[in-house]
This record gives sequence, structure tokens and C-alpha cells, in this order.
Amino acid sequence: MIGKKPTSKGGRPQTTAAQAAERARREAERAQAQEAQASIRDHMVEIGRAGQQAGRVGESRTS
Repeated sequence: MIGKKPTSKGGRPQTTAAQAAERARREAERAQAQEAQASIRDHMVEIGRAGQQAGRVGESRTS
């Protein structure tokens, strides 16, 4: 058995506390980023507002 390293159960390396904390931090950041994204409805409302504002500006210039 010279040259072979002992492995943990299942052949996977043990997860350290630092690795677990990093994984938890990444998952929390990912969840926060997903919550911060605007929904499709929010995008459509913004497009509608922009259209209304452009329409008002155009009407006031022609009047």
C-alpha cells in the first residue's frame, strides 16, 4: 500500500469549516442577487412610464 493515500468515506475529501462558511456565504449572496432582480412586470411598468414621459414631452413641444 505504498503510495496510496487514505480517503474518507465515499472517497470525497472532508469539508472544512472554512469551506462550509464560504459555501454558505456564496449561497446567501446568490439568493440576495436573485431577490434584487426586477420581475418582468416591473420591467414592463418602467417601459410604460418611459413611454408616457416621452409622450408628454413630445406633446408639450408641439403645443
